[in-house]
Amino acid sequence: MTAHTSVAAEQAALERTKRRAYPAFIVIFSALVATNWLTREPFDLVVGYVYPVIVAGLLLALALLLSGRVRLRALEIGVFALATLALFVRNVDLLFRDELAPQVMLLTGAQLWSFGLVLAGAFIMFERRLAIRLGVGMLALSSLLTVAAMGLEAGRGQLVGETVLYLVRVHVLLVLLLILVAVATGLREQYHRAIERAALLEQQALTDPLTRVANRRAAQERLEEELVDGERRGRPLSVAMLDVDHFKAVNDTYGHETGDVVLREVAAALSATVRARDLVARWGGEEFLLLLPETTAGEALAIAERVRVAIAGLHPEGLRITATIGVAEAADGETAGSLLRRADLGLYAGKQDGRNQTVSDPSWSPRVPLTDQPGP
Repeated sequence: MTAHTSVAAEQAALERTKRRAYPAFIVIFSALVATNWLTREPFDLVVGYVYPVIVAGLLLALALLLSGRVRLRALEIGVFALATLALFVRNVDLLFRDELAPQVMLLTGAQLWSFGLVLAGAFIMFERRLAIRLGVGMLALSSLLTVAAMGLEAGRGQLVGETVLYLVRVHVLLVLLLILVAVATGLREQYHRAIERAALLEQQALTDPLTRVANRRAAQERLEEELVDGERRGRPLSVAMLDVDHFKAVNDTYGHETGDVVLREVAAALSATVRARDLVARWGGEEFLLLLPETTAGEALAIAERVRVAIAGLHPEGLRITATIGVAEAADGETAGSLLRRADLGLYAGKQDGRNQTVSDPSWSPRVPLTDQPGP
């Protein structure tokens, strides 16, 4: 899996998680807004008229989310806008009442928890930079409204120092809250990037840079694992060692760039021909290793023969390319080195016998005939 594919898969998984979590969030948020509306004071006309609209918008968003007929980003923008509207409608109502001082405790409490919830939602819904901008904008708007309200209160000669202190203190706390959430999400992103870099480096360390199949280290590690697993489960394991015939002549005659094209096409043919559970690895130079779990020698010979036929039909750069393949099945308690040596014996025997063929370990007799045509 490439890094791009991995990121796309993570984004798709995140969207699925959001689509499962958002309905509960919308229901809870709608219930909170509806409760505030039901418990409003009789003269609270702003809340009385605006909150029903907000609840209706939230229920519409819920219906669209459950139907799957809306893009997630559009829904997130709509829900965030409704949450911000609910926050500032309440704050404006408290700020611009006849007297500010009696409302200050309720106002500061409402600002803290409401701002905190909406800010947390911004960091969940949107990327970090956008969430920070939204948080700063919310803070700026709240500060402007608060200054305007204090100005009106001062004009009436009713502004007291304690009210100013409470409002300044709550905005300092909101600034600290924004900084804390931004730093926390930044650390989380750095942690995930570090994990991604480590995974990418690990992938690069186990991948042959030319052919993009597994390299020798990856093949050796996987072989050891499969030997242990096969021994424990009593399942067969086979390997096939493949060598591109006369590859040195290709390099000497046509150059290393042509040789690289040959190796890449051979690797692609191997990956396209073997099964999903098999491993294709570049063993070194023009040699490739096929690791075939849960596969007897007879089955491995059939797979290797399909691979040989596929390579013979490539003709990279107009050249006729063939390969010789040696196959061996692991015996009980056999080591990786012993199994590979037996596959090499088959490869060597095939080369001695004229190349372009599939040969098992000479000590093993095939139970199935080979064919020159690919199997089903």
